[in-house]
Amino acid sequence: MIKVIFPFLSRRSGVNNKNRSVGTGIAAYLIITILILSCGGNTSPTKSSQPSSPPPSSPPAPPIPTRITIDPSTTTLETIGGTMQLTARVMDQRNNLMTGQVLTWTSSNTAVSTVSSSGLVTAVGNGSGLISARIGAASGSASITVSEPIPTRISITPSSTLLEVIGQSIQLSASVRDQRNKVMVGSTVTWLSNNETIVIVNNEGIVTAVNEGTAVVTAKLDSIIGTATINVSEPVPTRITITPSSATLGALGEQIQLTALVKDQRGNEMPEALVAWSSSNENIASVQEGIHQNKIALVTALSNGLADISAHIGSGPTGSISITVSQVPAFVTLTSNNQLLTDFWETVQIEVELRDANDAIIEDPVVTWMSSDETVVAVDDEGLVTAIGNGIAEIIAQSGGATQEISIAVEGPSIDRSAVIAIYQTLDGPNWNSQASWMSDESIRVWEGITTDERGRVTRLDLGNNNLKGELPLELAQLEKLLVIDLSENEISGSIPSVLSALSDLEDFHLQNNPNLLDPLPDSFLNLSLASLRLDNTQVCVPALSSFQIWLSEIIDRQGIITCEINYLPWVGLTVTQGRIIFATEALPEPVELSICLPLQDFEFSGTSITVHVSKWQRRTDESSPWVDIEDTVKTFQVCPYTATIAGDYRLVGDATIDGERNMYASTNFFTFE
Repeated sequence: MIKVIFPFLSRRSGVNNKNRSVGTGIAAYLIITILILSCGGNTSPTKSSQPSSPPPSSPPAPPIPTRITIDPSTTTLETIGGTMQLTARVMDQRNNLMTGQVLTWTSSNTAVSTVSSSGLVTAVGNGSGLISARIGAASGSASITVSEPIPTRISITPSSTLLEVIGQSIQLSASVRDQRNKVMVGSTVTWLSNNETIVIVNNEGIVTAVNEGTAVVTAKLDSIIGTATINVSEPVPTRITITPSSATLGALGEQIQLTALVKDQRGNEMPEALVAWSSSNENIASVQEGIHQNKIALVTALSNGLADISAHIGSGPTGSISITVSQVPAFVTLTSNNQLLTDFWETVQIEVELRDANDAIIEDPVVTWMSSDETVVAVDDEGLVTAIGNGIAEIIAQSGGATQEISIAVEGPSIDRSAVIAIYQTLDGPNWNSQASWMSDESIRVWEGITTDERGRVTRLDLGNNNLKGELPLELAQLEKLLVIDLSENEISGSIPSVLSALSDLEDFHLQNNPNLLDPLPDSFLNLSLASLRLDNTQVCVPALSSFQIWLSEIIDRQGIITCEINYLPWVGLTVTQGRIIFATEALPEPVELSICLPLQDFEFSGTSITVHVSKWQRRTDESSPWVDIEDTVKTFQVCPYTATIAGDYRLVGDATIDGERNMYASTNFFTFE
C-alpha cells in the first residue's frame, strides 16, 4: 500500500481559494496514476504470465490398529455353560474399519467365564468379569455377568384359608422365585405340615382337614421355605332370623308362611341346619313345620290375641317374631224386631253380627253407630235407636272397613207439640186474643200463629199483639227449626232465656213493645246469625263488649238497640299520662313506659295472659260529666298512648280477656289536660 501525503491540500498551507482549485486537479491526477500502478504490479502488457508447478507429494502412512470395540459391550449369561459370541471391530488411526485382523482374546476372571480365540464366551460360574480383545497396542473389552437363577423366595397360594368340614381338602400352589423375582418354572418343593393332627398335606400340595385347630403348611426348596396358615373350624349356628319380622292375621284360619335363616359364627348362611318351631300360645296361633330342613313353617290364626313364634336349634340360638291375630270385619249383618216406631222416644235395639274374611264370627266387635238423620232417630254406642221425629233414617253400623245399614221409620206425634203447649200454658193462653185450634187434637200445623214444615216441625211463631202475658218459657228452645219469632205488642216480662241461643236456624227475633222485658241479651246470642232484631220499647240492652258490637253490625234489620251501661273493672297495673302508657306490677323491677302502640293478642305479660279485643280513649269535661268515647282512638288487639289537645280528663278503656276472663276494663287513673 502506498501512502501519499499532499501537504499543499492542507487548509493551513495558506493557499487562497483561487489556487485551491489548481491544487485539487493536480491531486486527482496523482491519485489516479498511483491506482493504476498499484493494480498493475510488475506485470508487463507485452509479457504473458505462466503458473508455477507444485512440488511432488510424499506417499500416505500405512493403517495402524488404534481402537477396538466389542459388541455386545455388556451381557448376562443366566445358565452355567451358556455361551455368547462376541464380535470385535478394529479401527485404524483414520477411524477406518480394518478387516482380517487376528485378535488375542482373554478373560479377566476365568472362574466366571472363558473366551475362545474367536471370541466365543462360555459361562463358568456366577460372577462378573471382563472379556478383552487385543492387537498391537489397541485393545477393547466387554463386561460379562454370569447369573444363573437361584431360588430365594417361595410364596403359597392361598396364604391362609379356612376349612369348615373335617375331611375337606384344598389345593395349595407354591411359586418359587429367583433373586430377580422371576418365577422359576419347574421347581419342585417339599410339602410339610407342622401339625398333622390338624391337617395333612401330600406331595402335590393338597391339604386335608383332620381336626379343628390351626396348622402351618410349609413348602421347602433347599433352605428356602414358604408358609400358609390353615384354620379348621366347623360352622356353628349362632343366629336365627325369621322373615317376616312380624305379622298380623285378620281372619281366623288365615295362614302365613315363615322362613328361618340360620347363620354361623362367621355370618355365613347354614342351609343344612335343622330348626324346630314352636308357638307361645297354640290357642291363638299354631305353627306347622315345613320343608327345607324345617326352615319354612306355616302359622295358622286360631283366635284373637298375640303369640310369639320361635325357631330354635337344640340348646343353641333362637329367633322369634310376634304374630297378632285381630279379626278384621269383612261382613256386617244388622237385624231389628221393629223398623217402624210410632211414638217419640220409643226405642229399638239393632242387633249386629260381624264376620271376618273367612266367615268366622267376630266376638265383642267394636262398632261405630251413626244415624243418617238425627232429627228422625238417634243411635247410641250400643246400637239402641231412639225415635226423635217423624221421617225415615238409616242406621249405619261401621267396623273397620265394613259397613251395613238398616232403615228405621218414625210415624209419631209432632215433636214440637209439647213445646207449643208449654208456650200456651206459660203465656196465659186462655186469654189470648186469637187461639183458634190451640189445644185441640188437630195437627199443630193448623193452630193459629204456627207454621210448620213438611215434617211437622214449627218454623214460624207469629203471636204478635195477642195479649201474651208472663215470662218466656224455656220450652221455646225446643222448637229448633224456628226461623221467625214474633212476640211483639204483648205483655211479656222478665229476661230473655239464654237457652234460646240453641235456635241455630233463627233469623228474625221480634220483641218490640214489651215494656216489661228487661236485662241484657245473653252472651250466648253471639252464636246466632240473625237477620232482624227488634227491641223497641223494651228494657233489653245489648252488652257493650266489642264482640256484641261486631255481632250487631252484621244484623241487617236492627231496631231499638240500647247499649247496656258499662261497669268497668280497674285495669290493675296500667296507668296513663299525656302521650304515655305505664305498666307497673310486682313482677316488674321498675315501671315500663310506652310512647308507642303495644300489640296485645295472646300476650304473656308478667305471668299474665292478656288479649285486648278493642281499646279506646275516653274524655270527660269534668267530674260531673259522663265519659265519652274518642272515636278515632279505637284500636283492635293493641293499646296506644294518646296526646290530648283539648282540655279535660282522659282515660284508656278496653274489652279484654285477662287470664281467660273477658270484661271491660279502665285504666286505674286518668290524666288531666288543661
